[in-house]
Amino acid sequence: MNNTVLIAGNGKLADSILDGLPRQLSEYKFDSWENHKKYSEDKLVIIHIGSGRQLAEVISFCEGNEVPLIQASTGMSIERKDFGFTFIDAPNLNILMLKFMYMLKEYGFLYKDYDVSITESHQHSKKSVAGTAVELASSIGLDSAEIKSIRDQEEQENVYGIPKESLMLHAYHDIRIQDADTSINFQTLVTGHESYISGLSAVIPCLENLESRYYHILELIELKMI
Repeated sequence: MNNTVLIAGNGKLADSILDGLPRQLSEYKFDSWENHKKYSEDKLVIIHIGSGRQLAEVISFCEGNEVPLIQASTGMSIERKDFGFTFIDAPNLNILMLKFMYMLKEYGFLYKDYDVSITESHQHSKKSVAGTAVELASSIGLDSAEIKSIRDQEEQENVYGIPKESLMLHAYHDIRIQDADTSINFQTLVTGHESYISGLSAVIPCLENLESRYYHILELIELKMI
């Protein structure tokens, strides 16, 4: 059993995962990627949750030692190929959000002839358009250049109803589909890291039953594993 989980990356989410996972997966050991030489390769699982600076090194290590890897950072350009080890591409680990995204991925084409729009809001330090918003746009046939991004805190709180205490850490998406006098509106709001931690705690045990190949995280939903 691969029961030692190493976290590659720094930042608030990486710190939350390293702190929170032991509460949900007590049978696993947890440590930082920097300490990987201390462990036997056949016991390891690597989670990449960083900026991408370490990703090439991590992939090379996993490829050379057949160590499972969960790539959990957004905005990474991952070639969908088989690496020779179990590779889960998981730019989002929130299972409730993933199931919503899977629903739109499968049935979003039904709305291609309607007027659609997406607004996304994240903490003001996030400079790029959210990767989740880009995937949602693709599912409903919207050009990603048409996504509206909100980073102004006053607008986030007073117009979009983001709780003041969540302005520094939130993910909001508003999907609107309109036709004449009828409209459908989907809103999603994430205000912390707990959903990502619980999602990751569900994904890690799946590794025992996966082949040595590339998986997008949505495939695990399709396979009814999460």
